[in-house]
Amino acid sequence: MWLLFLFFGVVGWEWISLTSPEIALVLPAPSSIVATLISRFDRLFFHAQITFHEMIASLFIALVATLPLVWAMVTFRSVSSAVQVLFILFQSVPTFCLAPLLVMWFGWNSMTIIIPSSLMMLFPLTVSIYKGLGAPEVTYFDYFRLNEATRWQVFTKLQLPFALPYFFSGLRIALTISGIGALVGEWVAGNAGLGVLMIESRQSMDFEMTFAALSLLSVMTVGLYLLGIFFENRCWDMYRAISSLFRVRAMHLCACAALLGSFTSCQREEKPEAQNKAVNLMLDWMPNPDHVPLYVGQKLSFFADENINLNLVKPTSCDPLQPLASKQMDLVISYFPRTIAACVKGVGFTIIGKLIQEPLDCMVVLEDGKIKNPCDLSGHTIGFSDCHFTSAYLDMILSEQTNTPVKKQNVNFDLVTALATKQVDAIYGAAWNVEPEQLATMGFRARFFVVSEFGVPPYDELIFVARSGTRCAEADFIERFDRAMQKSIDYCLEHPQDAFEIYMAQNPDKGPKTRIWEERSWRRTLPVLARSQKFSEKRVKAFITWSLSKGLITVEPEIDRTIAVLKS
Repeated sequence: MWLLFLFFGVVGWEWISLTSPEIALVLPAPSSIVATLISRFDRLFFHAQITFHEMIASLFIALVATLPLVWAMVTFRSVSSAVQVLFILFQSVPTFCLAPLLVMWFGWNSMTIIIPSSLMMLFPLTVSIYKGLGAPEVTYFDYFRLNEATRWQVFTKLQLPFALPYFFSGLRIALTISGIGALVGEWVAGNAGLGVLMIESRQSMDFEMTFAALSLLSVMTVGLYLLGIFFENRCWDMYRAISSLFRVRAMHLCACAALLGSFTSCQREEKPEAQNKAVNLMLDWMPNPDHVPLYVGQKLSFFADENINLNLVKPTSCDPLQPLASKQMDLVISYFPRTIAACVKGVGFTIIGKLIQEPLDCMVVLEDGKIKNPCDLSGHTIGFSDCHFTSAYLDMILSEQTNTPVKKQNVNFDLVTALATKQVDAIYGAAWNVEPEQLATMGFRARFFVVSEFGVPPYDELIFVARSGTRCAEADFIERFDRAMQKSIDYCLEHPQDAFEIYMAQNPDKGPKTRIWEERSWRRTLPVLARSQKFSEKRVKAFITWSLSKGLITVEPEIDRTIAVLKS
C-alpha cells in the first residue's frame, strides 16, 4: 500500500513540476533530480564520502563519550543533575553561535564539524542509557545484593541487559540526526561535503543538484537507521559477545585507546607545518565569476612566485569580516561600504588591495513588471538580503527615490527566487553582473538600476582586508600580494576564456546550467576588474564624506591607517 502511495506521490510531483513553471524554479521534477544523480554522480559521491565519514566519526565519538558520562551520572547524583542541565543549555544554543570558538580551537578541519555533530548525538544516547540503567525494579537489586553480587556483576548482569532497549532507542534518534549534525557542521566550517554542495548549488540556482545531494543524504541516513535496527534485532547476541570481551577488559581498553588515538591522529593531517604558513583567504560568497582572478593566480603560481601560499576558503557566514576579526582568517574579501563602517566602530582592519573597481550593488526588477525606473519603486515590495549590505543603505536609497511607503522584505539568500516567483517586486543587494544572468537562464528578462542612479558615489566594490598589526598588513606582504593579484587580473584581461576554464576546472561541482550563466557573467565582470591595486584618495574621501552626510557613518575613519596601499 505504501509503495502505491509513494508511486502516486512521485507522479504527482512530476506533473506539478512540469506544469507549473513557478514551482519548478524551486522544486525540480523527480526525473531531473534522477538525471542529475546519474550524470554527476562522481561529484556527489566525492562529497558524500566526506559527509559519511563525518557521520560515522561523530557517532563513534558520541558512543565513546557516553559510557564514562553515564557511569559518572549513575555513580554521583550531583553529576547527573549537572550534566542534564548542561545538555539542556547546549541544545538551546544554536551551533552557529559556537562556530567561532570551535574554529579557534580546532582550526578549519573535520574536527570542527565532527565535534558539534557528536554533541547533538550525545544527548539522546546519554539520557536513554541513563534511564535504562535505572529501569530495573528495586527487588531485582535486592536479589543481587542478597546473593553477594559485585558491583560489576550488578552492572553487567542486571543493569546493562535492561538498558539495551533504551540504548537502541537513543541510537535510533542519534542515527536519524547524524546527517543533520554533519550538515550543520559543514555549514559552519566546511569546504566540502554534501552540506557545502547544497549551499553552493542553491546559490547558483542549480536546484537539481541541491535536491540530488539531499536525496543522497537521505539515503545515507536511512541506511544507517536500518543498520541500527539490524543490530537491535540481534542485540542479545551482541550482548553475549560484548560480555565475553569484558572478561579481557585490559585488552579491550587498550584497543579502544589505540583506535581513538589513530582516529584523532588522522584529524591532524590538515595541520602540517607548511599549512601554518598558508595565507587563508575567505571569499565574500561562494565561488563565482568575481573570483576568477584568484583561482587563476593560484593555479598559475602568481602568488607562489611571490612566496605567498594562498589558500582559498569558502565563506561560512554572511559577513566575512567576522572570522577576520576573531582571527580565524588571515585575509577576506569584503565590501567597501561595510568595511568602512566597521573601521569607524574601531575595528582594526587594513584594506590592502582590490578585486573589483566599480560598484556591483544594484536594484533588479523584471522587465515585464510595472517598475521601469527608480521612481516607480513607490508602493512596491523590495526584497533584500540583510547579510549583503545593512538595510540602512536601502532605507537611504528609498527615502530619496520614493514618495509613498515601500515594504521591505528580508529574503536572505533567495533574492533571485523571490523575484522570479513574484513574491517581491524588486530585489536589492544583487550584483548587476550576476543575478540578471541567473534570471536569464531561468527564462526571465531583467533590468537593473545601479547604485549610482540613486546618488551613491563610486567606490571599489570587492576589496581585500587584513587585520591591522598582522603579517598580512605589513608593507612587504602588501606589495607582494598586490603584485601577484594584478598579474592574475592582467592575465584574465588578456586571456579571458582560458582564465574562465581554469576557474571552472577548479570548481568541478558546477553543472552545465551554472556554466552557461557564469560564462556570461564573467564577460560582464571583465570591464570592472581592477586595473591597478592603488586606491584614489580623492575617491575614498568623497565616499566617506557622502556617507557622513547621509548618516550612514558618524565618525570619519583615519584613511591612511585604514587603507595601507593609498600611498603605494
